[in-house]
Amino acid sequence: MDTNVGPWAGQVIDELSKNDPAWKAYVKDPTVAPKELRPFPRCSNVWWRR
Repeated sequence: MDTNVGPWAGQVIDELSKNDPAWKAYVKDPTVAPKELRPFPRCSNVWWRR
């Protein structure tokens, strides 16, 4: 299965999980997001404020 998340869009999740330390950090702790992404809690706060 591939992902549609920021810089990893179109890449296979299994491969990212094996080879990409930034992906592993993001999956382990969604508050650790690359510059291109909003951290998960920030996105969820936007959703709940609607």
